[in-house]
Amino acid sequence: MMRGRGLLSAFMREAGEYSRAFYEVVLPPIDIYELGGQLVVEMDLAGFAKDNISIKATAHTLSVTAKREEQTDEVDGVYLRQRP
Repeated sequence: MMRGRGLLSAFMREAGEYSRAFYEVVLPPIDIYELGGQLVVEMDLAGFAKDNISIKATAHTLSVTAKREEQTDEVDGVYLRQRP
C-alpha cells in the first residue's frame, strides 16, 4: 500500500505543477491592497497592448479581459514556447 501512496502523491504533485502553470497564464500574478482608503489592483499582463485590455467593475466584481492575436511562426525542429 505504501507504494501506491507514493505514486498517488507523485501524481498529485505533478498535477499541481501543471495546474499552477495553467493558472499563471489564465490568471496572471496579481496584487491587491488598500492605500489611502482605496483598493489598488496591480496585475501583470505582459504582451498585451493597452488598447486591448478591458476593465469592468461592479459593486462586487472586477473583470479584466485582454485580447491579442495568436502568433504562429513556422519553425523547423523542436522548440519550447512557454509564453502565450
